[in-house]
Amino acid sequence: MSPANGVISQTSSTPGTSLRGRVGASAPLTSSGAEWLEEAGVRRAFVGGRVETMDAGPRPSVVIVSGDRIESVGELDLLRSLPEVEVVDLQGRMLLPGFIDAHHHLSISALEPLWADLSGVTDPEDAARLLADAAARTPGAAWIRGCNWSRDALRITRRELDAMGFDRPVILACTSLHRCVVSSHGLEDLRIDANTPDPPGGRIHRDHSGQLTGLLIETAWSHAHAASLGQINEPDRYADLIEERATLLLSYGITAIHDTAMSPRAEVAYRLLAAQARLPISILGFPHSAELLAGPDPARWDGLVTGEGDEHFRVGPVKIFADGVWPPACDGRIDGQRIQFGDILPGLDDHIRVAVARGFGVAVHAIGNVGLSSALDSWRTATAGREPEHGMRVEHVLLASSTELDEMRRLGVTGVIQPGFVVGLGDVANAFDFDAHTWLPFAD
Repeated sequence: MSPANGVISQTSSTPGTSLRGRVGASAPLTSSGAEWLEEAGVRRAFVGGRVETMDAGPRPSVVIVSGDRIESVGELDLLRSLPEVEVVDLQGRMLLPGFIDAHHHLSISALEPLWADLSGVTDPEDAARLLADAAARTPGAAWIRGCNWSRDALRITRRELDAMGFDRPVILACTSLHRCVVSSHGLEDLRIDANTPDPPGGRIHRDHSGQLTGLLIETAWSHAHAASLGQINEPDRYADLIEERATLLLSYGITAIHDTAMSPRAEVAYRLLAAQARLPISILGFPHSAELLAGPDPARWDGLVTGEGDEHFRVGPVKIFADGVWPPACDGRIDGQRIQFGDILPGLDDHIRVAVARGFGVAVHAIGNVGLSSALDSWRTATAGREPEHGMRVEHVLLASSTELDEMRRLGVTGVIQPGFVVGLGDVANAFDFDAHTWLPFAD
């Protein structure tokens, strides 16, 4: 998971391509965005603007659309052979394929209207007020949840959360989706006490005296995340929230997303929306378990595999984690001195091996260079002597050496990067200037 979403534009305007959730403009063509796509059989010609097809060659002057399909692109001469076409004047605006966000958490962000948005909050009193509002919106929920919490902005422990006086567990989820802080009620609900050991790949934070602070990191956070989502047990309501957020994304010109956080409940909601033709954008869903960092759900191996579905909703690769965020798994030298931190999350080899054997593609979260090299090693082992049905992509790839990048190229592994890290990684990159490894290796 990442603190920022990554946007790439990949959609082609090849004739015959579906336009539903795929064509965007630099300003809306109608008051409701793409409402014209619903008029089946109506042929329109878009002219008078800059047309970007993302294809090589001369830029066309006209795009002919029939219903929700691109029929042809070319010069204005096309209009002479289409007397019944309705002409839409772009008035100098740009027409381009919609953006594809290749790493998005739609099925999580869709739930944010239920939670307290703690973006920019620095005062515990302000947090308490927002959490009280969220509690009032969700009276039947077992947990009260705050989202977009930043530990740098709001230093808070379970003691401050307890003082707010809520009678339900409280969780503040970090923007990274890799750590949280919970109240004492929350710790009790999770069955965490002073004697609870750190889970594999995670940490239960304690202060200098050994007392629990409520801060849960990586797999410890993952367990709390799943518990706090217990309120989302109505597929229809979940589907409504996803549809609302997806409609907002469409208004930004994002017309397709890869949901790299698709839990079993989220998949049910997506399938419901797809069956009812209610998805305003295209979804590629990456299956994983309810506990975000716990590895694939064993029950999911028998379901639809990567590639199955249609242009509205399709199954993507299985999501697997090589390392975490706090900290990522790194190993390198700075001025000749070896520096190591972070761990590989358990089960990486087995998860990739089973995914390949079951016909799934693989998407591996790897921020540090050890996470990346471990993912490549596991992929190499899992595919030895066989041609996998689908490939592997690595999410984030924030630290790598030229050797690791060459190995990615040799194995045909795709790196999926997020521009937001250019800003967010600055302090870390400055603090750990490795001799032979580069932060943001795809930045150039």
